Amino acid sequence: RRRRHATRGDARRGGTMAGSIGYAERLSWRDDVGGTLGTPEFEEADDAELQRKIDALAELIRESRAKSGGMVVHTGAGISTSIGIPDFRGPNGVWTAQKRGAPMPEAKCTLDTAVPSLTHMALVELRKHGYVRYLVSCNVDCLHLRSGFPREDLAELHGNCFAERCERCAKEYIRDFEMSTVGFEYTGRTCDKCGAFAEEQKNKRKRGCSSDSRDSFAPRRSSRASASRSQVARLRDQVLDWDDALPPDELRSAEKHSRETCLSLVLGSSLQITPSCDIPLLTVRKRKGKRGKLVIVNLQETPKDRMATMLVRAKTDVVMAGVMRRLGLTVPEYVRYDRVAVGARLSGTPADPERRTFAVRVGSSHGWDNPVPWLEGVSFSICD
Repeated sequence: RRRRHATRGDARRGGTMAGSIGYAERLSWRDDVGGTLGTPEFEEADDAELQRKIDALAELIRESRAKSGGMVVHTGAGISTSIGIPDFRGPNGVWTAQKRGAPMPEAKCTLDTAVPSLTHMALVELRKHGYVRYLVSCNVDCLHLRSGFPREDLAELHGNCFAERCERCAKEYIRDFEMSTVGFEYTGRTCDKCGAFAEEQKNKRKRGCSSDSRDSFAPRRSSRASASRSQVARLRDQVLDWDDALPPDELRSAEKHSRETCLSLVLGSSLQITPSCDIPLLTVRKRKGKRGKLVIVNLQETPKDRMATMLVRAKTDVVMAGVMRRLGLTVPEYVRYDRVAVGARLSGTPADPERRTFAVRVGSSHGWDNPVPWLEGVSFSICD
């Protein structure tokens, strides 16, 4: 049985708060998180005007596919609020509550059970049809990857609470449980790829062989690091703390695509954290005699509003649902697939069947000693 949603009583599990609140708790403490907090939210007062703006946005998206191979989308915490994950700078946001000394907002789900929003799923379909060339996200909730958006077309500028990376070969692992640290700390796990290669080389030395070939890596389940292997291929979390630099490769890709596209679409971001907030502006800076266009969909005002071609004060799910209808596309249904490792052991002797014991063990597919926070219980039956 999969745990579905966090209730008020279990929003804190295992000492970790749910959702964005838990992520905020793990960051280094800062009294001043920069920018403005708690500014009022507005929605378009005239529905006809909102529909006109959605019409115009759909046309800009069509144009971007024809002229520059699709738009670049920049997402913030506002695209996840509809599924119960609090934002940070809204009137009821995490940083806003911290500044006021107020109770933290209630999370309606934990990150490990969170389901991608309509906006997440719409972006997957838009990318499939060539309307999105690249996605730049400041969210750490893993929901873009969970929705099925391709990793190679995604820049996670502030990291991912479910990711860890090998410090030696840079292989990234996406888990179904959150990392307990931030700031690129060691997680206590090791790299399967490097571990397999080291084992291969060790076996070759035993056989009196030597080779520099690195083509073959046998799959192995990640486990807690032994002293010897941890020196070879340790994994680090992939969540930025306040003073950490943005991942350089993903930052370069985000800037490159933002320069080359004719449309940047900002969804659910207050555009206040530098340098990520400046990346959409690369689209509207004049180059080769032309300027691209910037559309911002956000309930609050942002410091970049004056640079925008169009501002839409509405919830991102409402806007994206309208865009999909106008483009003749259907928002795909999200289907979640989970994996567990199952082990079984039969003890006793056939001569005494009444005293035989059948034991079943269920654990994480990422290694027996790793958590399975989304799993509530398991039941099984034995057929005659």
